[in-house]
Amino acid sequence: MLVSQKLGLAHICEHVAEFVYLYPRAEVSFYRGDFTLCVLRAFAEIKRASLLSVQRICDANLDSMVEALSWSRPLLKEAVELVAHARESAK
Repeated sequence: MLVSQKLGLAHICEHVAEFVYLYPRAEVSFYRGDFTLCVLRAFAEIKRASLLSVQRICDANLDSMVEALSWSRPLLKEAVELVAHARESAK
């Protein structure tokens, strides 16, 4: 909930990044991969807080999260775009 509402990310971003790295397909609320999708939606805020966290997120197997969302065309499209943006902005 904190991540999806972008609350307190400066304080929890390293823990969030580690969780995404370990469990990119984690289902937290609704469907497999939803947590990582929320993290990618908050990527700009995380980047402002911690470049180390950004790198850890980008080192995660984000493609497995994308694969987990293949059942929904809108979510799949969003996930592909967010992953591409995260990887590009982490360079």
